[in-house]
Amino acid sequence: MPQPKAKPRREKAERWSPQERRRQLISVASRLIAERGMESLRTRDIAAAAKINIATLHYHFPTKEALVQAVIADLIALGTSVGRGSLQVHGRQSSVALRPMHRLESRYFLRLLTLDRPGVMASVATVLGDRGISLASVVQKESVVLGDDVPGAEIVLTTHAANEAAVQEAISVLAQMPVVRTIGALYRVFE
Repeated sequence: MPQPKAKPRREKAERWSPQERRRQLISVASRLIAERGMESLRTRDIAAAAKINIATLHYHFPTKEALVQAVIADLIALGTSVGRGSLQVHGRQSSVALRPMHRLESRYFLRLLTLDRPGVMASVATVLGDRGISLASVVQKESVVLGDDVPGAEIVLTTHAANEAAVQEAISVLAQMPVVRTIGALYRVFE
């Protein structure tokens, strides 16, 4: 008579303290948010990545919103401790050396309102180029009225990676140019 097949034994789940499990779930949720974005975050995916069942996740965080709030609280605490020159992660304290802002390398988005005259674009490009800032794209929209029926132009620029100190110096010079009426926006572009 054939023997009945034995059921495969499930591996025992690793036992974690409630605090360790919460830390793990916050860490997994943070990673999934970074990889996929908030819109794609699902509690079932978090549970699967943490190798627990959904009921265990909901024991520690009754709703997805509660877990997201814990992630945000962690980020705020991390930012606050880094801002004070120290870093506390999972209860361990260490010092952090922050890179000075002027050493940041990033792409930039810049929007200017200028007079609509020949040579303005060349002047703007020269100010940027003299500081080692390379343009990735330029769009000029004409027919902007600057006031008192003065014809103007809106210039939107994006740069290749540039040094923060060089960009700030260029902005200071551009702001002093008589043909530049307004620096409408300056944003760092992170990809």
